[in-house]
Amino acid sequence: MNEHRILVACMPKSGSTFLTEAIANLPGMRRARLVPAHERREQEISTSRLDLEIQKSLVMREIWRSDRELLGGRPPRGFVGQLHLRYSQPTHDIIERYQLTPVVLVRNIFDVVVSLRDHIADTSPNMAMAYVTDEMRTWPPERMFAFIADMVIPWYLNFFVCWAQSDSHLLITYEEMTADPEGTLGRIADHAGMNVRPPACKAAVDVAGVDKTKTRFNQGVAGRGEQLPAEARARILESIAYYPDVDFSMIGIDARASGHGS
Repeated sequence: MNEHRILVACMPKSGSTFLTEAIANLPGMRRARLVPAHERREQEISTSRLDLEIQKSLVMREIWRSDRELLGGRPPRGFVGQLHLRYSQPTHDIIERYQLTPVVLVRNIFDVVVSLRDHIADTSPNMAMAYVTDEMRTWPPERMFAFIADMVIPWYLNFFVCWAQSDSHLLITYEEMTADPEGTLGRIADHAGMNVRPPACKAAVDVAGVDKTKTRFNQGVAGRGEQLPAEARARILESIAYYPDVDFSMIGIDARASGHGS
């Protein structure tokens, strides 16, 4: 039995926890932790964690063979791991060596700024993309928007550009996921070579959406970036202009604004 090992490489605040939970709820799938820690640590794939997860799958498969009822009668099919992971040659080598199936999740970059500001103010300042202090959490929204545009969004652009230059991955947007979560999950399953029927996708999405505090998908709204001040928006467009040959339309940048197609 071939194991399905799905890697969700995602922008922070892109609905990745919900998507990963939905994938993990597909028949025989489970969540895997592929990094030793989070907090302010940059998230790179840990091969030791991968080895542990693969060993865990082997053990689960042996248990299933001897006592199928213990695992609900469904054979273990694989796992899904979620990381805020930029693409690099070492990452490519790990993907090839461990036969991972990358799914890259992105979101409208202006919506990200608004969602990220809310997360910093209401939940936590901890992130790897830039250092945020507790005092900064009390800043007026306009100042925090400017900080995110200057200090955090460059990480997002790095993420998008490096994955855009790679191949052999499925690119999913937050907007299409929220519009059609079941269809999006079906696309991912097909891309991973899994034989999953639409009712199973619907059930997986339903279970993932039950506890919205766990998946942090309580907003589920596209277009929040409309409230972003013009100054912060202009700062992002200035950064994007350094990549005139990259099409940023998947993250909400008009081709003319980014210089693509000019």
